[in-house]
Amino acid sequence: MSASFAIPDTQKAWVSVRRGYPPSKSLELRNDWPVKKTLKTGEVIVKIHAAALNPAGWKFMLLLPDFIAKRPYVAEHDFSGVVVNANGSAGFKEGDEIYGWIQPAIALPTKQGALAEYLVVPAAKIVKRPANISEIEAAGVTSTALTALQALETAKLEEGQTLFVNGGSTAVGAWAIQLAKVRGAKVVAACSKKNEEYVKKLGADEVVDYTSVGPLHTYLTQSPPSTKYNVIFEAVGLFDPSLFTYSRAYLQPNGIFVSVGPMPHEFNLSAISSAFKWISALYLPAFLTGIRPKGKLLLVENKVEDMELLRKYLEEGKIKPTVDSVYEFRDALSAYEKILSSRARGKMWPLPTERLLLAETVRSEYKTHRQRVEARLSELESEVKAREDEMRALNTYKNSMTHINRLPNEILAMILVLAVTQARPQANCASTTRGKMAPWLSVTHICSRWRHIALNRATLWSDLSFSNPAFTQLMLVRSLEAPISISIKLTGPPHRFLDVLKVAFSHNHRLHSVDIQLNYHLTLEAVWEKCTSEAPNLKILSLSSLGDRKYAHDLPQGFLEGKSPSLEHLSLDGFRILEWQAIPLGPAMSHLCIKVNHDVTPHRRSWKPAPRPFLSSLAGMPLLRHLEISGILPSDRYPSIVPLHTLNGLEALRLTDSKTRIVGLLKVIRLPRLKSIWIRFNESSMELDSFLTALKTSWDLAQNGMQEIRFSSYIEHTGNRPSFYCNTLEVSFNRPDSTNPVTADMVLIFPEGRYTSVERFLQSVGLARVSESVWKGVLSTLPHLRHITFGRVLSQGFVDTLKNPATGTSISFPALEHLVFDRVDFDDGQVGASAGHIKRLIDALSSRREQIKTLTVNRCLNFAMGDFDPVKAQLPGLKVSWDV
Repeated sequence: MSASFAIPDTQKAWVSVRRGYPPSKSLELRNDWPVKKTLKTGEVIVKIHAAALNPAGWKFMLLLPDFIAKRPYVAEHDFSGVVVNANGSAGFKEGDEIYGWIQPAIALPTKQGALAEYLVVPAAKIVKRPANISEIEAAGVTSTALTALQALETAKLEEGQTLFVNGGSTAVGAWAIQLAKVRGAKVVAACSKKNEEYVKKLGADEVVDYTSVGPLHTYLTQSPPSTKYNVIFEAVGLFDPSLFTYSRAYLQPNGIFVSVGPMPHEFNLSAISSAFKWISALYLPAFLTGIRPKGKLLLVENKVEDMELLRKYLEEGKIKPTVDSVYEFRDALSAYEKILSSRARGKMWPLPTERLLLAETVRSEYKTHRQRVEARLSELESEVKAREDEMRALNTYKNSMTHINRLPNEILAMILVLAVTQARPQANCASTTRGKMAPWLSVTHICSRWRHIALNRATLWSDLSFSNPAFTQLMLVRSLEAPISISIKLTGPPHRFLDVLKVAFSHNHRLHSVDIQLNYHLTLEAVWEKCTSEAPNLKILSLSSLGDRKYAHDLPQGFLEGKSPSLEHLSLDGFRILEWQAIPLGPAMSHLCIKVNHDVTPHRRSWKPAPRPFLSSLAGMPLLRHLEISGILPSDRYPSIVPLHTLNGLEALRLTDSKTRIVGLLKVIRLPRLKSIWIRFNESSMELDSFLTALKTSWDLAQNGMQEIRFSSYIEHTGNRPSFYCNTLEVSFNRPDSTNPVTADMVLIFPEGRYTSVERFLQSVGLARVSESVWKGVLSTLPHLRHITFGRVLSQGFVDTLKNPATGTSISFPALEHLVFDRVDFDDGQVGASAGHIKRLIDALSSRREQIKTLTVNRCLNFAMGDFDPVKAQLPGLKVSWDV
């Protein structure tokens, strides 16, 4: 029958409340720390009887910032105790005496640790304590013993091999020596002279006194062992990787070097440099580093099978825990003092309860000694503070002497502003900048002068970050009257940043860049109350209405008073636009992207602009370089214009609408500098003569010969709506001008059609009326066609047309240089390269007087590597690229 335990609501615990070093500056003893009682499946509650200190504990207090450590939290991770609530976990019941290790990944989020009276831990992270070891001994087993065991397993240490342990008197080194002897290996350990006997009792066959021989790597290089070591285990956490980099002199050629990794005492440039040296030595190629030995950094894992193996060894007496010192729970800070001296052997255990009254017989002497220690500690803290102040003064002087810190404040501030500006991504059609933590925050840690300049330079606070509402408010205050940038995606409620956003948007005169993605929960007016007022300094504006299209928002009437004189980039995506005059267009505009919502009810359908105001607005944007219009082209007939309206600066045009509306626009404009045109037709199949005629009228480059043709078919996914097939025709043109050559692209997309051959596809876009004659009669005679790509679809007539006739002077595809097959199925019911499409392709290519330069076969079916043998044999000069 299981025992019954009363579990209190609060407990004593040593809690890390701030980042600090030594631990006395981080820890506080709390008497009212809450006991966690809410359990998930597989978790148990343990009453802690003993806990162990580990160097990782105080390093977490020193190194981890609050946003990672989530202070306050209970310190330390190794413990032993008794299960007081088994929670139905398999293998445990109330009253079972156990030991284990709560990993930081579990401890920090739950604010738990071993320096407390109670602990909730997964049952998979504990094992039952063997009867032959005490609670105090069991507490220090798990993390250090696991480290040693997994190091030897990583190295695959075998019987008869030799292991060298650096740090034989450390907790991890002591376990490594014992576990190596269990495996039947010879052990050589390095330690100080005073710990020599201790290490030999653990089982070391030989001991090297590092205090008398100098640097170990120098000693071992000059006096290498008669038989080189099979495994070297670095258990100290050395900063200097020299023991590894020089190990060729004393490590077997097939040996391995395993390290716990550099263990910094503080986080500074020296620690970062040491970590980089280790990583470079271990992982960079040998030709870069000159280092050939195999090395690994160890990352310990809490494996149940390893814990059970250690429990078995303990129960059989093959390994034994080592206790250096025992302290009462209330004296945890004294225990940390000793572990920080780097002279502790094995593990140190402060007691979580007062059950073990080790000093009770000398109570009066203990009290006097404690008072002396506290007085001395106070003196040392005062001395350390004085020296820290002195070092800060020296560092300030040193920083002031550097060249960059001799610059005036205004010049240095300008450099920081330029750095931030360069770090921001450039605006594009899809989005503008995204609000991130300002990159200058990192440089504020360089020195006090940089920090002072950064904190007082309003421009550096103007790119608002939305990581935390309070920080956003602080940035808004510190930015003073500087132009501000806002970029945020507002998902479903609650909207944490709504209040601070309203404050930011109330400064219309300061707005420089705005990028908002809304869903149907919020209207634009709810976030930007002054959106119908003018924003005279706004340069970048990107607004997106996300979510279900039937809930899309209307663009407010009188938006920005219908004007924004400084606006250069405007993107409106997903809004219902009820009048063209609602769009704030101006003479500074260089990038315009408008995508209206098509899926609206009939009585709310987006309004189409009249042709004359539409053309007039284009004429009023002389700097326009990128124009994208989707679903809102004029539907009425355009007035006759002579001469045509010329868009001199336009380089990229993207249109999505019906063919009639697209052709209507192309008939009345000229595009002399256009480099890219992307057209998506709403119709899936149609005749393109009128479109091509209009395109040649507006774009003189389309009158030149085709240089490249790409056919492809793909599936388009559209959120919650059904997916459908799209066919694409991509054509490249070239203007043969030796002084200023121009290559431009045209992309045409036709939705909701699935074609099984190129001929049917060409028919669908109006380029071929006779399916079998199109290759020979039209495309094969194009004088500039250099590149053809087939994507998924396969032509039945292309290969036959590619083959040169035996007689005659004409040659098909005279300029063809590159042929690409992308995901094409070459199966036609015949087997191998000797028959079917592959053979006809080889025969056609080999018959050509002017052989093509490259053949690319990318992820095609039924074109295996073996099919390339006849290709190579008959076409030795052809460059072939093949990818499965």
